[in-house]
Amino acid sequence: MRLRRADADMHHPDDDLEEAAGMLDHEAHNAGNLANGSSGHTLAEQARAHSTSPRRIPLFERASARWWNPQFASATLESQYWKCSFPLLRDRFRSGLIYIMFACCLWLTYVCVFDKPTITHFTVAIALIVICSAIMWFTLCSVHYQRFYMPTSFLCIFLICLLTFLIFTSTNSFMGPVAMMTTGIQVVLLIYTVIPLPLYLCMLIAGIYSLLFELLVTSNKNNEFIIVPGVKMALHICVHLLGTHLFILTQVRQRKTFLKVGQSLIARKDLELETQFKDHMIQSVMPKKVADELLKENSELRRPSASNESNCRTSNATTAGRSSAAESTAGIINNQQNNHNEIPDRGVRKFRPFTMNLMTDVSILFADIAGFTKMSSNKSADELVNLLNDLFGRFDYLCGRCNLEKISTLGDCYYCVAGCPEPRPDHAKCCVEMGLAMIVAIRQFDMDRGQNVNMRVGIHTGKVMCGMVGTKRFKFDVFSNDVNLANEMESTGVAGRVHISEATASYLDNQYVLEDGPMHKDMKTYFIAGRSKEFESVSNQMLNISDSESSREHTEAVIVSSNPQMSFRKSQSMVAILPANDPRKSASLQALTGNSGNNTGVVTPVIGIDRAAWVDNIGGKISADLANGSSTNNSGRGSRSSGLQDAGSDIHSVGGLDTAISHHHNAASLTRFDTENRDFDQRLATLMQGNDGSFARGFWMHQDSLNPWTLNFIEPEIEDEYRAHFGDSYEKQDAQDESLIARHTQLALQTNRAIARRPRYRYSGVFIDMVVSGLIFIVLATVMCVALFPPNVYYIIYVATCTLFLIIVLLLIGLPLLIRKTILPCVHAWAPRHILGCVMIGLPFGVALFNISICTKTEAEGLCIYAEQITDRLLYSYVMLVAVYAHCNFSQLGAWPKTGQGIVVALIFLATTWMCQHNLDEINNHNIQIANGTVNVTDMSLLFNNASFSNEACLHAQPHWSAGGIHTPLFFWELFLDVLLAVVLVAFLNYQFETSFRMSFFGDVQARRDTLKMQSVRDQADWLLTNIIPQHAVESLKTNTKYSENHAQTAVLFASITNWNEMYEENFEGGREFLRVLNEVIADFDDLLEKPEFSHVEKIKTIGATYMAASGLNPSRRRLALHPYEHLYQLIEFAIALQGTLDIFNQDLLNFDFVCKLGLNIGPVTAGVIGTTKLYYDIWGDTVNIASRMYSTGVETRIQVSQYTRDLLIDRYDFEYRDHIEVKGVDGGMDTYLLVGRKGEPPLFPKPKDDGF
Repeated sequence: MRLRRADADMHHPDDDLEEAAGMLDHEAHNAGNLANGSSGHTLAEQARAHSTSPRRIPLFERASARWWNPQFASATLESQYWKCSFPLLRDRFRSGLIYIMFACCLWLTYVCVFDKPTITHFTVAIALIVICSAIMWFTLCSVHYQRFYMPTSFLCIFLICLLTFLIFTSTNSFMGPVAMMTTGIQVVLLIYTVIPLPLYLCMLIAGIYSLLFELLVTSNKNNEFIIVPGVKMALHICVHLLGTHLFILTQVRQRKTFLKVGQSLIARKDLELETQFKDHMIQSVMPKKVADELLKENSELRRPSASNESNCRTSNATTAGRSSAAESTAGIINNQQNNHNEIPDRGVRKFRPFTMNLMTDVSILFADIAGFTKMSSNKSADELVNLLNDLFGRFDYLCGRCNLEKISTLGDCYYCVAGCPEPRPDHAKCCVEMGLAMIVAIRQFDMDRGQNVNMRVGIHTGKVMCGMVGTKRFKFDVFSNDVNLANEMESTGVAGRVHISEATASYLDNQYVLEDGPMHKDMKTYFIAGRSKEFESVSNQMLNISDSESSREHTEAVIVSSNPQMSFRKSQSMVAILPANDPRKSASLQALTGNSGNNTGVVTPVIGIDRAAWVDNIGGKISADLANGSSTNNSGRGSRSSGLQDAGSDIHSVGGLDTAISHHHNAASLTRFDTENRDFDQRLATLMQGNDGSFARGFWMHQDSLNPWTLNFIEPEIEDEYRAHFGDSYEKQDAQDESLIARHTQLALQTNRAIARRPRYRYSGVFIDMVVSGLIFIVLATVMCVALFPPNVYYIIYVATCTLFLIIVLLLIGLPLLIRKTILPCVHAWAPRHILGCVMIGLPFGVALFNISICTKTEAEGLCIYAEQITDRLLYSYVMLVAVYAHCNFSQLGAWPKTGQGIVVALIFLATTWMCQHNLDEINNHNIQIANGTVNVTDMSLLFNNASFSNEACLHAQPHWSAGGIHTPLFFWELFLDVLLAVVLVAFLNYQFETSFRMSFFGDVQARRDTLKMQSVRDQADWLLTNIIPQHAVESLKTNTKYSENHAQTAVLFASITNWNEMYEENFEGGREFLRVLNEVIADFDDLLEKPEFSHVEKIKTIGATYMAASGLNPSRRRLALHPYEHLYQLIEFAIALQGTLDIFNQDLLNFDFVCKLGLNIGPVTAGVIGTTKLYYDIWGDTVNIASRMYSTGVETRIQVSQYTRDLLIDRYDFEYRDHIEVKGVDGGMDTYLLVGRKGEPPLFPKPKDDGF
């Protein structure tokens, strides 16, 4: 047998996953806002809330109206922010203390080297260092610092202000005027940037300090260097402007980072819950071991092939006739060996991903409810599903306790396996214990529910192929001839007994009493009659446990499959369970366990014996207590109709699957991560209180994400993203978040209106940086122009050019940023933004450079140094120092480029100072040489602007500052120390600001990643959930904890490949390759469901080679149909399409053709979701039973229907009478018909030559 298919026709389940997730995402988000919104408030309500807020431009999201004290409007949010940001503020304050002590040590060293130190100098310096050290110790070791941080800050400010004023007003101050000015600037910047105080207090204290500085320093009689009044205050205003901007920008960044990290925390918590929910959904489809193998590291579901070389099968030609299965198998083997190295071409069918594993020594248990038809005949949909869920819930509990893997339920049939997918040596005994406990459990069920049903159990041991088949409604299943034999053990068994095969009996180690059963296919069979005395006595010893342990087990209701301590051991059949005298037992349980203590372990059936005693004798105390646990567990759940809310009992953090499903559907909308959501504050506070400080550490620690030297992100991808979205990336992300909200909420129009009414967060850091740089430039240019009036021409040209440049930049770059638009996008790239920022930062440097004084100006006559030029030199020094400090601006630029440019400016300042002093020294030296007659006066006249040197009176009248001594504005080492402290402070602040900005971006990236990851996991969970439960049932479960519904005029279809067993053989790889072929057939059938013409058709399940589907199960879709019978027509067309698909598939087969029987029936059905550990959507009713009989008694390649079905479809389809046949469950049989074709068209099927009867 060979298969071929063009590569273009290849279709993978991963594609199905993406398509299904997308479709489900679209449908789920259109279901209703109350189910999606975590707060329960509609978006319209939120929009109205926003529209009533005052019209203002907040600094950041959720900001209060008080710009002078940036805070969150929410007290809860502000409190949590303070707890998280305080470590960062504390570290910054410690850094400020270190800087103060560093400056103090440098100045003390300076005094010792260049001045005359006194005991006062040492005392004050040591006292300041000791106090700062004590404050640092208080911040490091005391838990009370957070409580007394405000007095501590005041103390620190008081000390540095008092000390600097004492230095400034001292008669013998060791600081010159430039040092005083730079020290005052440092104090102001420290108050704004490192002292943890509110903005209004910083502005008040720093303003008072600047005012006192102007008054005290200017009015100091000892200060001989006087400049134009108000110049120093103007320069201080520039520093205040810079400090205020840095304070606000720091607050904005930190608070935005806090919100982003908070969103990330919520997203991670939801991701954890969604992952648990998804894991449960996966385990509802397949065992955990299989799921772990099928999950990649990124938790994406995949369906890998068993081998790469077996993915492709080549084909030569389709030939007539059929060969044996052995020939087909040989064809597969030959193709594997000969063609796996060939490059696939158009004559290749590429298999879908497929996983199927061979397991040996597996015991299979089938259990059928005897009397189910009678029980269900007079029950409503809710009652029937409730009863089944109660009963199967008990079985699920027993399945977990006995270490079995539940496979599925087929109507009223329950089957499970032991030893698969996890091998275990006691697999047969696990199944026997499960069967015995099921018989007792159904007896308890009868007594609790007032029913009269029984259990027929069959067990066989052999090998199985385990895996999943199909792409829709796939589930973990087992396939083999031994599975069929286990089913036959059940069907040939006796109600109330466990029927086992000879193979199973060989694994029981004589620990059970066996009775001979009927021969089946030349194989001995047995009934379990009880346990041996030795086995019973050993097992009963395990039942002596305390009531406290039993109570704990009852409270937790933990299934053994999720608790490794509850393992089934070879020497014992079960672990600690409830004792027989537990007061919580119902009357039925007491009746069943009342005489279990007298069990002898060997029982012979006696006619007329009481049934309760009979099942008790067979199962013994162990089975009774197991069943007792299942009943107690089910009663604890209240026997809810849908097992959905309890299937997550092993997910303790979720608190039940009903909570998980509710949370899962609430997470469908990303508005739950919107900081405007009313529940965001409280939810974030709750999560922060329960995460042991990890959130706070994640908020302010960055060692794991940034290189501490370069400040580049360690992850290259994040660094590239940071540089690519450099310009106001966090603000652009706001727009992205809004688009995500609009895309993922169910009322897009209302969402857009709500977003439109939401305040626009227009505090643009780049725009304010530009404004601050422009204002600093204008103030310095004005000061220079007024102080040095009239200015030179070159300076006027420079100022005019820079002013025009600033206007253009603000119009073309700044304002578009403010209104969220971009005119010149190329400017926002990494390199252009740095170039532009450095140019704007350097504008004040140009103001100083165009008014540079190099000290060559002399008196009109002779070489007398012009005394008034010291004013020019002081202005130059002041402006140069402000230009150095201005490099703290543009905090979004890299720290090192700005600091590097600041160092260059500082070096130029020192170089010009040295040049100035050098020129002064030259003048003084030449005056001395002139006096000594050792210099050519003509050369000096040329050097100094043709000055006359005949007058030697100025030789001894030069200004004392021209010598460049200590305490003068030109003392090089004092200026070097000033520049050094300025550069250190600028470098520290730039480092802090870039770190803050990068962490804000990183928090944004993390929040976005976590949100998208949560969305991806939620989509996977959605897809898995809808693979188990149809979408309309999922929608119902959003608002209800159960789902069961009656449907009238529902069409049910069974399609079975009747000759599948003729092809299937287990001689090669246990039949793996044959199952691969079956997977292809079923998957081709599943692909039909994607077509819009089959939108009413719902796949129910596959049972081996039988495909079950139905239509009319979605009431809302039926109501929207153009014709009341549209769903019926779709299913009949689907049945025709199945035949066509199978015919196409047969064209790829060599020496074999699949033959299909189809049966269709219309009538009322009951649909519901049942199960606890595994969820199943199924339908029940006579309609289903008759549809099954239609295909089982049908004709190959034909569609057989009942007379009622034929009467409903006769308007569109032609039928031919087949015969009156006997149908199980229908008294007197029924007339059946075969579909001929559509009315007015040629027949689709030829008339059968033989109907098989």
